Parts: sequence; C-alpha cells; structure tokens
Amino acid sequence: MNMQQLLRKVTGLSAIFLSMVLHTQCDKPETQIGKEIQSDEDQIGFFTTDTVSFNIKTKVADSLRVDELSQNVLGALQDPQTGSFKASIATHIRISTADVDFGDEANIVVDSLVLSLVYSGFYGDTNYLLPIEVYELDEAIELDSAYYSNDNFTALSENLVADGFVTPEHTPSLPI
Repeated sequence: MNMQQLLRKVTGLSAIFLSMVLHTQCDKPETQIGKEIQSDEDQIGFFTTDTVSFNIKTKVADSLRVDELSQNVLGALQDPQTGSFKASIATHIRISTADVDFGDEANIVVDSLVLSLVYSGFYGDTNYLLPIEVYELDEAIELDSAYYSNDNFTALSENLVADGFVTPEHTPSLPI
C-alpha cells in the first residue's frame, strides 16, 4: 500500500468517524451544576417573562447646534406614554452659485416653486401621510451664524403649500 492509498483510507475513516460523532445524541439528563453545594435559601432564583413595562418620561435636553447639518429631523409622533413630539426645519434656500443673473430684480416674478425633500430614514407608521406646511420666515437666516435646536423663528402666517395639495405617499426602501 503506497502513501496515497493510506492517506485516502485515513481520510475516509476520519470522515466516517466525524459523521458518527456529529449524529449521536447525548442522553445524559440535564442537571443544575452546583445545586448540591448551596442550600436552597442561597440559590439564585431566575425567572422568564414575555412582558416588560417601563416607566419613562421625557427630559428637555440642552440645546444642540443644528446649522450646517447634512440631515435634519422632520415629522410628528404621538405616543400614548410619552406624549406628542414635533420636529420642524427652518432653512434658507440659496442658489448654488453667486454669478446667476436674472436681470432686473424688480421684474422677477416667481409663479411656482417645487420643494423636494429626500428622506434617509423613518420611524413609525409609513402608511400615515405626513402633512407638510411651508411658511416664509419673517427673519433672515445668516450663513455665518450659529443656530441651536432651541432657537425659534417667526414665520409669516400664510401656508405656501397650494390648496388641495396632498402629501404624496412615501414608499420606504430603507430597513428599520
């Protein structure tokens, strides 16, 4: 018998042995290791449950700097335990370049604008339509200023979303 034949036999026998080990069951009954060492009153009691209740409350956090963010939070949440939450965005729409010439500013008339918001995540019922309102701010947002989450802006009273406009349903493609 040459070395190659011996190696094949050993490999075959090893495979059979491994298969037998993997397919056998342990018939030894389960025991609690160390139970006989401690008295019953010193035993640690364990239990399982499928229900857990939390008593939670919200706490106002210190303000966070929110200018120059790449993403913002927008929406509302009504939770029976913690109450209502609302997140809004105040922004200044700017042209991407300073060299745009629209002619005489006195003759410019804007008849319509389209606001397109891209979302990168979501929480809650995705079948609920989020009504979005758009208002013009009564004050300027300056590019070189710092703004914080507790800053409030005064808005004019007219909602710029056209009458009859329905917030389109979103079809999230991101995992929760």
